[in-house]
Amino acid sequence: MRNLLRFILRYNFPILFLLFELIAIILVFSHNPIPRGRLANQVNSASSIIYERTFELTQYMHLRKANEQLARENSFLRGQILEPLADTSFSRNGYEFFSAQVINNSVHKEFNYLTLNKGANDGVEVDMAVVSPFGIVGVVKTVSPNYCRVLSVLNGQFRVSVMLSKSGHFGSLNWDGRKYREVLVTEIPSHVILEPGDRIVTSGYSSLFPAGEPVATVIESIPAAGGNFLEVRALLTNDLKQLSTVYIVKNNSREEIQTLEEDNNEK
Repeated sequence: MRNLLRFILRYNFPILFLLFELIAIILVFSHNPIPRGRLANQVNSASSIIYERTFELTQYMHLRKANEQLARENSFLRGQILEPLADTSFSRNGYEFFSAQVINNSVHKEFNYLTLNKGANDGVEVDMAVVSPFGIVGVVKTVSPNYCRVLSVLNGQFRVSVMLSKSGHFGSLNWDGRKYREVLVTEIPSHVILEPGDRIVTSGYSSLFPAGEPVATVIESIPAAGGNFLEVRALLTNDLKQLSTVYIVKNNSREEIQTLEEDNNEK
């Protein structure tokens, strides 16, 4: 304690100078939105760079595992589009798919997000879907020049229209935060007969996700309140803990569809 007091007395002027400088900086950024916004942008850019460097180091340390996953994904995609893939981008049924790397990811929070190493300079836009060959991943919510932030399917705010592959009935999927691989599907009519393992895919009723993308498989179903619908608990086909390469999806007809629907709603 005595040594601490001696240190403070000896260096009291530099300490006071640094203290006043800190207070001045806090006041400037607290009452002036312009430097505060610039600071936020710099912090976001720095965070993205740190995420990317951490991702690069992790990829180097786990190169074999990443290569094995990429090999599985390429094999799956070849089966999906029935032709060899020449590169990491391709088109199917009016949608363009281009690859990105996951540089940050969370699965255990109430509101989970991913950060990808593709941004506006690569053609990424807000509300583009993100998938992997094994299932849906999320939707792009914010974009910077070189990165994008994705609202994960494991986020309480995420909703997507899905369909039972066997019967064609559609409902709404969301995550209740209980387990990172389990989701809920609601609005399925109560007369529908479901069995464990039945496939759930995207319905195509959203302009974001193509129809038929894998989503989940049925675990169990119970009558929802009121008795007219079922509440289905399902297992995601995608293990979001193991994501490395994903595909950002662009719907080339999205603007035309939205314009048509908006015109109809105004009448």
